[in-house]
Formats: sequence, C-alpha cells, structure tokens
Amino acid sequence: MKLLNVNALSAVEAGAVFALLKNGAKLALTTFSEDFSEMKELVAFTGTAGHILLADNNEILLSVDNNLVLFRDNKYKMVLKAHRAENVFWHACKFHETVMVQECGLAPTSIYASGDLLSWKEVVSNLEIDRHSKHFHQLVYDPYRDQLIATLGDGNYIRVICSDDGGLKWQPLFRGAWQFLPIVPLRDKIVFGMDSGLTSGGVGIYDPFEDYWEFTFLKWVGKDAKLAQMCDLKRLDTGLWLAALGTPQALVLSEDLKKWYPLHMAGFDKRFNLYMKIADGKNRVVCCAGPNLLIIEKEELAEIGSNMRPVLVNHEAYTSRLIGTLFVLKRKFKNKIFIR
Repeated sequence: MKLLNVNALSAVEAGAVFALLKNGAKLALTTFSEDFSEMKELVAFTGTAGHILLADNNEILLSVDNNLVLFRDNKYKMVLKAHRAENVFWHACKFHETVMVQECGLAPTSIYASGDLLSWKEVVSNLEIDRHSKHFHQLVYDPYRDQLIATLGDGNYIRVICSDDGGLKWQPLFRGAWQFLPIVPLRDKIVFGMDSGLTSGGVGIYDPFEDYWEFTFLKWVGKDAKLAQMCDLKRLDTGLWLAALGTPQALVLSEDLKKWYPLHMAGFDKRFNLYMKIADGKNRVVCCAGPNLLIIEKEELAEIGSNMRPVLVNHEAYTSRLIGTLFVLKRKFKNKIFIR
C-alpha cells in the first residue's frame, strides 16, 4: 500500500493512472509512471474544483469548476457549462454510442448527452423528476438490464430513477426516506450506498426480478463518528466491497456489506467530502482519500481486512426507521395537497 501526498481531487486508471491535482487556484491533469516514482503534467487549468469523468482512447473528459472540459490530442476545449457557477459535473457513463454526464450542485442540475464529446444536449433536469430535489447524485449504466440509473437528493421523495431509452423517459425506481449516492449494478441485484441525513448509514439492495428492496443499516463502533455517508462504492473482481465515505473521510472494506473494516482514515470532518473516490484497476485500486492518493494492490486487501476489527456494523435502526416512516407520510400528505 502506497500513500502519495499529492493533493489529488480525482483519479482514474486507463492503461496508466491519471490524476487531477490541486495547488491553490491551479489544477493539473497528471499521469504517473508504473511504480508511481515519477509524474508528468499533461495540462494545467485555472480552477479550484474538478473531477476526471472518463478516460478512454486518448481522450479525457473532466470538470474544471463549472466547466466540462475535453482533453484530446494534447489540447483541451471547454465543451459545456453548468447551470450555476457553484455547480460541477460529477459523474459520467456510456450508454451505447452516447456519453452521459451528470451535474451536481444547486437546482436546477441536469443530465446531458453527447455522441462526439463536443456537442452536448440537456436530457433531463432534477426538477422534472422531483421538484423537492436539490440535485442529481450519481449516474451509471446498468449493462445487465441495458438501462440508465440515477440517484437524487436532498430532502426529496423520488430517490432513484431509471431509463431504458437513453434518458428520454424516466421511471421512479425508489420512492422513500432513504437517500443514495453510489450505484453498483450486478447481474442479480443493484446495490446503492446511503448518503442520508435520516440514518447513520447503510446500503439499499434492489432485486429487479422480484421488484423488492432490502436495507442494511450501519452504525459506527464506538463514538468516533455518527454518520457513514458513502461517496463511492465498488465491488472488486475479488468479491470484496470497497467504499469511500464522504463523512467521515474514510476507506472501508467489506465481504458482505454488513461488517466494514478500516482501510484508511483520512479525517472526521462533518462536512461531506465529494472527492473521496475509488478507481478500480486490473490489479490495484487507486483511491482519493483527503489530500492523499492511496494505491493498494488487490492481493493486499483480504489480509488487511482479516487483521482488523470492524468499524461499521449492521444494526436494527429502530429510531431511523420511525423517522423514515414519518418522512414518507409527511411527503405523501404534501403531495396530495399539491395535487388538489
């Protein structure tokens, strides 16, 4: 396991490891040598916030503040601007021959689509889905059901939506109290990481064959933190689960989604850190963890978890369930009043 103090905001692995590094009011798109002993700056930007969204075929799509940027042939071009100066482009995915990106920040936020990465069109706004929502949280492509899935927040009733036609029409997949951010589609289920103020933390598991939801609620062992809000979630090809928490700032490991072991604790700031991310490579994972870049060989992970006590465990969450029920009843009552 290597820990590089390079102040990385985002990283991906696409043949090589690419990272977006921050230095004051400057951002630098950088690539690393195989052993991470050297790094090379590809291009620099004036900006303070950013995410690498896609890296493929010598093309890198990234956000710089409220701009969507395409880096191609060693040149970059601003190709799209968010609705507001405070907003960012946070996630992207491919749907057939189209690339989709998701905006986050203050409403309205939108999902956009492009066939060439240069010309973009707005597909849907979060306010079209739920007028109480603040923004989109995550957007992924589910290859097992050939559909797009998106999560929304904060304080809204429609939490998860899906589309079978590239975003032209959306259907609610989950209405309720629990709010999600990361999405992991699997062949037999879809797993969602909780980012909710109504419960300490957990995961939602959707069975698409039975149209059934199951929830696992998590709490910290001890009193170090009261929340465990997921920013990113990956199921590795080894079968292990790896989660990056935005609050507190931590990387945790699990075999069954019910017990989670500490991999790296970066901090206990109560503010959500949306730069806690995981890049899953062939033999290693590269994680953004606070100001550091953490590189872990996959063969190390099983040994790390087996030698530690869990920091997150499953619990019944009776109080959270009651609060969630009251939230749903209140939302349904307000919606009936609004409809009339």
